[in-house]
Amino acid sequence: NLLQSAGKLKLGKKFVFQYDNDSKHTSQIVKSWLGSKKIERFVWPPNSPDLNLIDHLWGQIKSKLHRRWPAKTLEELKEKITEIWYSIDSSVAGPLIDSVEKRLDECIRKKEQTHSIN
Repeated sequence: NLLQSAGKLKLGKKFVFQYDNDSKHTSQIVKSWLGSKKIERFVWPPNSPDLNLIDHLWGQIKSKLHRRWPAKTLEELKEKITEIWYSIDSSVAGPLIDSVEKRLDECIRKKEQTHSIN
């Protein structure tokens, strides 16, 4: 799904996979798979919703999910979430991706301000 999503978002063959320290992302099998696909990993700091772009998309996914009939099984829920995920247009995801540099610069600026106060 990662490579399919990257293709749909037109990220090209070289992109960085952002992940938090959730065990799903840090397991040896995931690390090995990412390494075998030559996907660069970037560990994201915990508790940083301003930097976590997926949170913005999850809001849209949840909204669309609640407008549809409730899933009766876990498998049905997974199918609906996957369907919604693949329906997200690159015009929605693109601006989020494009905003990363600005978000990082703002965090660095704020951190520098905090350090100068202390």
